[in-house]
Amino acid sequence: MKQISNYEAFQTMEAADFARYEQELSTIENQAKERGQNIGAEFYLDEDGSIVLDFKSNGEDIGSTLRFNGKRKKAAGRPPLGQTKKLSLTLTDDLWTKISRMKDEWNTSQSEVLRRIIENYFLEEKK
Repeated sequence: MKQISNYEAFQTMEAADFARYEQELSTIENQAKERGQNIGAEFYLDEDGSIVLDFKSNGEDIGSTLRFNGKRKKAAGRPPLGQTKKLSLTLTDDLWTKISRMKDEWNTSQSEVLRRIIENYFLEEKK
């Protein structure tokens, strides 16, 4: 295993992993304070790409280790199409039901359904 910096480890950790790390660190630090110990953490990159975290007290392993997936997540979703703007939209229940049905039929998001409807409207307008 190769030792890596905290920064390198945090860049590959998902939010749930980071929360688990902080929770475990807090627990171990509290236990160490009761014993008058100082706690540190060292990150390692394992051969399988996972992140291994060893907690140490005064440079010695204290037997507490966490392992995280550590693989960089591929960007989620489609490539950006343009600018994202949040808005609030008021429609009748009937229209929301139709949009929901389209979403299920097309197996896509509500945003994608609305985007297609708007794009089609402007394509028809050009004709």
